[in-house]
Amino acid sequence: MSAQLSIVEGPGKYKSVYLNGYRIAGIKPWGGGKTILNFDVKEEDIMKAMDIDCYDTTQCPGDCDECTLYKETEKMMSQEQAEIKELKSRIENVWREYQNLQDQYHKLTGRDYMWLR
Repeated sequence: MSAQLSIVEGPGKYKSVYLNGYRIAGIKPWGGGKTILNFDVKEEDIMKAMDIDCYDTTQCPGDCDECTLYKETEKMMSQEQAEIKELKSRIENVWREYQNLQDQYHKLTGRDYMWLR
């Protein structure tokens, strides 16, 4: 998402700076003014310049590129954590089954045989 930064020159060659049509610096150009420069500025760049932490949802609107990337990364990490948990559970189940087979072999033969050495 971007914002519009404009430099407006008023009578007497006074200049003002507007951000999305709101004057943020300079004097009000009474009697009209003429836009001499326009810039498209990323909102996250403005927030960085103002030292606003994009990851703090109380300060950031949450729709800048950094926040979007952060949210996507968090989602991917959450999914990977769930997959790791599932794999860990499967490994534990296979190990228990292996131990069960070892016990059954011992009961049937009276001998210990370790398939996994």
